Amino acid sequence: NFISNLDEAAFDLAKWGKYGPALEREAKNIEEKPIPYCIYRKHQHKRYLFTVIPIAILLISAVVSVTVWQESDKFWITQTVRVQFDESTGLERYSGCFNIDPTVTHNKRNIYNSFHENAEKGVFGYCKERRQWILFKNEGDTSLIHPCNVARDNQLAHSDTTDYFDIYTAADTSWFSASGTPLDMYFFESEDNGVDLQKTCGSFLNNGMCDLFLNTLGHRYDGGDCCASTCNHANCGRGDSIGIFGSNETQGISFHYCVDPSLVPMTIFLNKVSSSRDPDVVEVTDAQREDFYRESGVDFWTETPVGAFFNVDCDGANILSVYIDDSMEKRPETIFVEDGAHCELSVSNITDTNNDWDNTPIWWVNYTIFHGNETVNEIISGFSGHQDMISFQRIPDCYFKTLIDYINVSTAYTAQTHFTDALFWLTNDDSDYSRCDDPFLIERFALTSVYFAAPAMPASVALPSDATELEIIKYSEENVWISTDHQCRWENIVCNDGSVESLT
Repeated sequence: NFISNLDEAAFDLAKWGKYGPALEREAKNIEEKPIPYCIYRKHQHKRYLFTVIPIAILLISAVVSVTVWQESDKFWITQTVRVQFDESTGLERYSGCFNIDPTVTHNKRNIYNSFHENAEKGVFGYCKERRQWILFKNEGDTSLIHPCNVARDNQLAHSDTTDYFDIYTAADTSWFSASGTPLDMYFFESEDNGVDLQKTCGSFLNNGMCDLFLNTLGHRYDGGDCCASTCNHANCGRGDSIGIFGSNETQGISFHYCVDPSLVPMTIFLNKVSSSRDPDVVEVTDAQREDFYRESGVDFWTETPVGAFFNVDCDGANILSVYIDDSMEKRPETIFVEDGAHCELSVSNITDTNNDWDNTPIWWVNYTIFHGNETVNEIISGFSGHQDMISFQRIPDCYFKTLIDYINVSTAYTAQTHFTDALFWLTNDDSDYSRCDDPFLIERFALTSVYFAAPAMPASVALPSDATELEIIKYSEENVWISTDHQCRWENIVCNDGSVESLT
């Protein structure tokens, strides 16, 4: 632009004779000459029409399309909205899907009726006077109820003020109860105006059924439904046992899809599944076998046993319940429990309380439980033919990390040493002094190991050589010098600045 303006100024000065008569004549001559034909714009009006008209048509089409789509209930309008109320709101029974009602609008905004499987029925509608979306009880023909005229007793919640036409935009605003207190609720995200939510409207958070699409951190792992320790309904774990121990026919209770990272794994391995009709256990004469075959048509030793009921409870929660058969032999199953859980495993081993020789046979199970999700670090083993119930504890992982130089997880459960005795004592000590994060845990562990290696015995006390078992037990209880108190308060311990200095 600067150069063009400079050219124009120089040309004008030449015309005015500032550069002499020769340039003045030449400038005026140039000005009077016609534009060369090669650069002359022909059909200037046609070029204008070819440029402006298509652009105008496109702009008008865009405006018409936007107007039509805004008036339509199929475009740019959420078809299904899903909300979740926290239990603290008292409105959790209204959680679920709400579908658009294309026949009812208020102020050009459709209402949304609750899905038929929702526990309680509600309606979302827009009140222009209050500039709010309102959730109210569905107690009749919703087409006759204007959101602005809903009785206060029937109002459940409302959004902050908004002028948007689509309800999903209200998800970004705050929501309040009918009394005006803030509500803990959220809207489910949708990629297709809520159409993608319609497939899962029959699934709900915290109802005892594990729904895989809700089994995420954002949905708090289906409200806890997918793990035994966080599910608190009567139907927890039911219908989720397909595939347990590798069997597709199994029915029972399990939490196959538990992925909550706060829980830790244990693995159960079925070493052998055998019939209770064991010739080494059951004494049967040839005459009895013949009578049995004659009456039942089945050989006594090869009769198919019934399934053994296999049950695992940890910290009061049912983790696993299933009937075992020989198809599950040599199969593992991983369960998830609280770190440090106390568990009981029981397996039915009889079919009749009368110990008759011809009782219906049952599968006896030889099993091993491992720490973690691999069959490496054994916790305990059992055989249901000898014992129908065992108890055990999963040692918290943090102890193995803190005491890594003294305890190995591969032998922590099975080795009979003063170190393992000390470890189990610490894990069962309810005081804060045995917590993993205690800075003096290693010191406490060392002292406890010393106690189990050589319990202190006051010199003034001596047991007679003929002491009874009861006297020995009583003596042992009286001379225990470890306790739930801080180790500096234990007998014979001398501390300095909170740390043990010597043993006396």
